[in-house]
Amino acid sequence: MLYSPTFTPLLHGAAGILDELLLFGAPLVVAIIILAIASRRARQKAQPRERAPRGTTKPPKPPEA
Repeated sequence: MLYSPTFTPLLHGAAGILDELLLFGAPLVVAIIILAIASRRARQKAQPRERAPRGTTKPPKPPEA
């Protein structure tokens, strides 16, 4: 009879590292790509923030004893 993966799926580790990459690596890569695209779009739509100059705030004075 002709071998068909749909009727007899591969067992864990039967295809070497390929099944590990497909089951765990591929969803991770897809999630990272989705987060990168969402982050880039959010940065493009965000309003630019004004920067406060450094050194304008004075350090707090220590309490006097």
